[in-house]
Amino acid sequence: MPSAPRPKDTKPQTPPSIKVGYAQRDALEWLILNDPYVTPEWVGRCLALGEYIIAEDAEGGYFGFLRFSQFWGGIPYMDMIRVPEENLREKGIGTALFHFWEDQMAEKGARVLMTSAQMNETAPQKWHTRNGFAPSGRLTFGPIQEQVEMFFIKNLEDDAA
Repeated sequence: MPSAPRPKDTKPQTPPSIKVGYAQRDALEWLILNDPYVTPEWVGRCLALGEYIIAEDAEGGYFGFLRFSQFWGGIPYMDMIRVPEENLREKGIGTALFHFWEDQMAEKGARVLMTSAQMNETAPQKWHTRNGFAPSGRLTFGPIQEQVEMFFIKNLEDDAA
């Protein structure tokens, strides 16, 4: 199933009081507190490699992040996207983080993007689909994770057409 392209002229706007960009070293403590699925050492590693996108306001308050890596060393893979405060969700922050990352990866020559969600997490699956991802396969991780992981691909070449 092909991914649904996002026409360039219909890109959602970043909420007006939010700035999205690569996270800087001063975000380390906030990221450690708000990315609880990895170790503080991993947060530091990802930050040093420029693998965090962050949403902040003019006063330097942080609202959300996107952590990514490279699947097979060359396919941008969105490991985690998170807006920790529930009252700030569904306000466009996660979408702004994603579109910044998507644009950055396209500028660097990426042809596809990858991400995943657990099979029992229907809200993230719907979010990925709304943002142009299509299901591409499933994996079972045995004792590491009870739930089956569903993988998604977004073909950026569809967007260029």
